[in-house]
Amino acid sequence: MKNKIPVEITSDYSVENVMIVEWHKNAGDMVAAGEALCFIDMGKADGDLPAPASGLLEIVSPSGDMLEGKGKRHIIAYIETDA
Repeated sequence: MKNKIPVEITSDYSVENVMIVEWHKNAGDMVAAGEALCFIDMGKADGDLPAPASGLLEIVSPSGDMLEGKGKRHIIAYIETDA
């Protein structure tokens, strides 16, 4: 089963853009639930995004990608749990 890894830019806050600064893992790596996948910068706050499940990582948005749009949800990767 493929689990989506979303980044949501909620309309509740003043954040309008999120940048994927760096992936700590590579596409095709096995990851564990809770493990830091990437570092994101939201302007006023930044930090690591943890894996929601264990499995094989498929990256959709590369490092340096700027996710834009208040109130939007971006899928940045998938984790294949049946791997």
